[in-house]
Amino acid sequence: MYLSNLINLDVDFSKLPAHKAATQAVASADYPTGVIAPSTYRKFALREKTELSERVFRFVFDLPTSTSVLGLPIGQHIAIRGTVDDTSVTRSYTLVSNKRDLARLELIIRLHPDATSHRAMRYRKGMSKELGMVGGGTGITPLFQLIRAICEDKTDDTKISLVYANRSEADIMLRKRRDAFAEASNGQFQVHYLLDHPPAGWQYGNGHVDKSVLQQRMLAVSNDNKVLLCGPPGLVNATKHNLVQLGWKEPGSVSKMADQVFCF
Repeated sequence: MYLSNLINLDVDFSKLPAHKAATQAVASADYPTGVIAPSTYRKFALREKTELSERVFRFVFDLPTSTSVLGLPIGQHIAIRGTVDDTSVTRSYTLVSNKRDLARLELIIRLHPDATSHRAMRYRKGMSKELGMVGGGTGITPLFQLIRAICEDKTDDTKISLVYANRSEADIMLRKRRDAFAEASNGQFQVHYLLDHPPAGWQYGNGHVDKSVLQQRMLAVSNDNKVLLCGPPGLVNATKHNLVQLGWKEPGSVSKMADQVFCF
């Protein structure tokens, strides 16, 4: 049993060995020197498991040595494979950690049996002047990976506007790290939270990501800008519709890098 046994909710994940796409250090245009390579699987040891909220967990795995890096391009995901009830199962996940992190791989995963589709996003500095982002729930993970890459690169001046929706304040993931990036960015990165059930004294928004929220919080429609979406299908589909109504080009059924609106 490997990492993807996490979809079996009767299994104690902390007792399972880990498994992820990897090999010895590989250098290429698509995969910088690191411990992964396409179509190759390798086991990594689970270091830490933390429950963040109901059915949402943070997993940290050890890479082979104290100086190992993953070598995954920003915006890409990893494939995790295992055997559940005698059936081989593969799931794809976006990382919280990135190629700057030594000796570790970090994931945040909601435990449920449904697979998540990941599109061919490959971020490069300067791909857009501004990035708008709309996330919901665990859909924040690929967006956070890009936020982190941009905010940690002092030569990347891409502006980011994020709207992040959740049911309750307890469901907000990676908040301290994200807010720290926003505070240190001098306005380059701005975040707005939406809750279905806000607590007393809540200083952000409540309700759904509707057209008025997008008008107030998203960047201007431009061929130089993109909007990235990741979250529950209802949120993504409604946001795509509203963005088209606001003048953005409608994306195809499979997102491409050239699209103004990209759906993970």
